[in-house]
This record gives sequence, structure tokens and C-alpha cells, in this order.
Amino acid sequence: MIRVRVTRARGSTPREAGATMIVAAETTQGTIGGGQLEYMAIDRARQMLARGEDAAIMDVPLGPEIGQCCGGRVELSLDRITALPRAPDHPQVLIFGAGHVGRALARALRLLPLRPILIDQRAEELALACGETRLTPLPEAEIRDAPDGTSYLILTHDHALDFLLAAEALRRPDA
Repeated sequence: MIRVRVTRARGSTPREAGATMIVAAETTQGTIGGGQLEYMAIDRARQMLARGEDAAIMDVPLGPEIGQCCGGRVELSLDRITALPRAPDHPQVLIFGAGHVGRALARALRLLPLRPILIDQRAEELALACGETRLTPLPEAEIRDAPDGTSYLILTHDHALDFLLAAEALRRPDA
């Protein structure tokens, strides 16, 4: 995989310095702002994968020459990584309910600087999920044990369980 980072952003740019995305041969995770800038970075990262390159720098003016109207300038750093980095400062989002809606939300939230975690009592639903999951018979304990700043999405298959989880979350002063 190739990590693409905005190392310098001058003027009007789609993302700030520090924005990161990961490029694999057939997938991407995260964003550096979209548009032609992101297409160019993905293309360069895939060239690096094909050629076995370990690092590269791109300095891109965001003007009409590349079809972006931002007008600023972005410097990108591309480097090969062997595992997805997990940023410890990304806030957790606990998603209770690993049905089709919970799984779709988890996929969408993984594109943001968040750490979505699907939680369910049903192993068969969690088996269909990608990303971080937790199988637990007591999902309310996950709320009690969550670090400060965690967000909670409650959408289980059971209204009584939803009520229990919502009550537990509302007991926290930081929820």
C-alpha cells in the first residue's frame, strides 16, 4: 500500500496538511480532497506499487491546468507501508447493530478520521462486516467502558435493547 499525505498546503486547497489516504492496487481509504488532485495521487501511488518504488513527492498547483479551481498549491508525500496505520487520536464511534444499516454506516465512517466499531450480539451479522467489530452478550458494557469523546449510534434489531443502550449512553456526561 501507498500512504499519500498532504505535507504542505498553500492558498486555497481541498484539505489541510496532515490529510491522509491509503492507496492499494484496487482500493483506496480516506481522501486528500477529491477531484483531479486525488486522481493524480492515486495514479502515481499505483505506479509506485507496480514499479516497486518506496517513496515519492508530488508538488501540484491547483489551477485550470489540472481542472481544479482551488488556486492553491499542495505538496504530497507518498510512501510505501505494509500495514494500515491506526491513528490513536481518531475518535471512536460505537455502532450498535451490525445489520445492513450498521454495516453501511461503518463503511462510510471509515472514510473519515474516525474509528467506527460495529458491536452486536449476533456473530452471523458481524461475520458480514468489514473493519473492527466486537461480539458481546452485554453491549451496554461497551458504553460504560468507552473512552471519553466516544460517539454512539444505536440501531439494533431490538427496540428494548435500543432503549437500554440509549439510557446507558445518556448516563455519561460526555455523550
